[in-house]
Formats: sequence, structure tokens, C-alpha cells
Amino acid sequence: MLTVESALEFDSCFHLEYCKEIVSFEAQPEGFYYPFSGKRLPYTPDFKVRYADGRDAFLEIKPVSKIEGDEFRQKFIAKMDMAKSLNCPLSLVTDNQIRVNPVLYNLKLLHRYTGIVGVNTLQTQLLKVVRSSGLVSIGDLSRRVDMTEGELKANVLAMISRGQLQAELSKEKFGQQSVVWVGA
Repeated sequence: MLTVESALEFDSCFHLEYCKEIVSFEAQPEGFYYPFSGKRLPYTPDFKVRYADGRDAFLEIKPVSKIEGDEFRQKFIAKMDMAKSLNCPLSLVTDNQIRVNPVLYNLKLLHRYTGIVGVNTLQTQLLKVVRSSGLVSIGDLSRRVDMTEGELKANVLAMISRGQLQAELSKEKFGQQSVVWVGA
């Protein structure tokens, strides 16, 4: 469980959770001081992420409307310089990058089924059908297995969240036309 300071930070958690390059992330990590206009100012990043290659990075999450103005830019540059000296680069991520649909919609949908653990007999059956088919749409899959549409989607989403199946989540809302395949 994480404590975040805004709805935008909350939405960014879905991207961080399902980014394959990120192995862990922390909200409101220990901050640092940075110099600005002859003062030493405190700063706490919104997130600290650890990438699969071992690198760490800080993220600042802001609406585009809040990043305009010289003072923000100058302070952010000073924060970036200090973060770089700490060997943990700082990046700015805006609502234009976070609130992109259908990606955010699909990540939230996927999150609803993350807690389903274990492989049941329906999932074993689905895995066999998808393996033998290669790429298969949800609509085509529903015609090949004896499940209700709700059961099928719930099981497929649980399998995607565990990495057993893959799906393209950035082009359209998850549904009958979505294509799935066996994960690597």
C-alpha cells in the first residue's frame, strides 16, 4: 500500500506497477536538499523507482498546468542537478503522459484482477487454446471455450496480470477484439 498526494500520482501507480522495466517503486521516498537562490531548500520526490538493470531514478508527477513559469523550471533544474549528483536522476512526468487512454483504462482494469492467484482448470484450458493458436482474439477465444464472457475476461485478465498471457493494451480498450498470446 502506498500513500500518494494526488489523483494524478495515484494514476501514475498503474503505469509503474505494470512497466516491465520497473522492479519496484516507492512513493514519497527520502528526499534531499538542493541549492536555489542562495538557499538550501528541501525536496521530496513523488516516487523513487528501481529498474531491472539496477538503476534508481526519482520521478516528479505534475499536471502540465503546474509546470509553466520560470521559477518552476529553474527550481526543477536545480533539483535535477542535485539528484544527478546523488546518482539518482530526476524526471518530470505529466498528466499528458499518465492519463492516456485506452492505456490507463486497461491498466486499471488489469489491476482489478491482480489478486487472483493460482491457476485454475479454466486457466489451464485457456492456456492450451492460446498456445495452440498463437495469437487469438477474446471473441475467437470465447467461441473455442465453454465459459461465460465474464468468466473468460476475468481469467484472461488474471493471467495477463501474472504474465502468463500477453496483450496489446495501448491501442484499444480490452474487449472482444483484443488479441492475446502466451507470454515469454
